[in-house]
Amino acid sequence: MKIPESRFSPVSEHLIEKIRTWRNSKRVRENMLDDSTIEPHQQRIWFENLSKTTSKEYKVFYQDSKPIGMLYFSDIDQHSCVWGCYIGEEAIWPGTGVLLAIAALDYAFNHLEVNKLQAEVFEDNTSPIRMHQAFGYKPRQDRTVTTKNGRQVRLLCFEYLQEDWKANREKVLGKMPKQIRDAAELIVFD
Repeated sequence: MKIPESRFSPVSEHLIEKIRTWRNSKRVRENMLDDSTIEPHQQRIWFENLSKTTSKEYKVFYQDSKPIGMLYFSDIDQHSCVWGCYIGEEAIWPGTGVLLAIAALDYAFNHLEVNKLQAEVFEDNTSPIRMHQAFGYKPRQDRTVTTKNGRQVRLLCFEYLQEDWKANREKVLGKMPKQIRDAAELIVFD
């Protein structure tokens, strides 16, 4: 199987409806803190507000020039930020979730230049929890939240320090299959 090029680019206006469709899919929405359905006018407002803030950054994830998902950062300040992601398309290269995790760490520490990257995952979303653990994220205080639709859920909270990623990156990638290591070298940020 061909190793894909992964590119992360700012959100462009012509993709906002596709992004809304991804975000509204049951598979994505059920793992979001705000699990409500996004209406077209709400998506337009979200897009217009992206350029007005420095505390959030959204990137469209392209694999071989095809948009397939989102990587985003919130609560950005000079010290830390929180990251999240979702894959909107279903026909994707195996290992795509791992590439997103590598991209999040690389982007946060090399482009946003924060000292700490944080992640929050619903306790029943086991795949990203295992990935955070495999990458060496440190657990921090869990919390319980109520979603917009009234569901009470526990969030498992993790953090990764910039100095730890710089020390561990090659070791973490070294445990990955060669295809993922090779694909990680093809990650580009616009």
